[in-house]
Amino acid sequence: MILKKYQDEAVKVLVDKTVKLLEYSENKKIVFKAPTGSGKTIMVAEFLKKLVTDSEIKQEISFIWAAPRPILTNQSKD
Repeated sequence: MILKKYQDEAVKVLVDKTVKLLEYSENKKIVFKAPTGSGKTIMVAEFLKKLVTDSEIKQEISFIWAAPRPILTNQSKD
């Protein structure tokens, strides 16, 4: 998928911040917020893809995906 420029930049920032947080030993949480219609689902999918394929990350990582309605859960899954 080809991201728009602002989406690509947001994904890069999110990956960079995540990699930095993974350097700390305590538990970490990241919350990604963006306006309605900005493509959050697409951006987070791209973020997850980049994160799990990053060969420099050695830690185990868990993801919790939550959506307020089943239709959004299914959209994310697809």
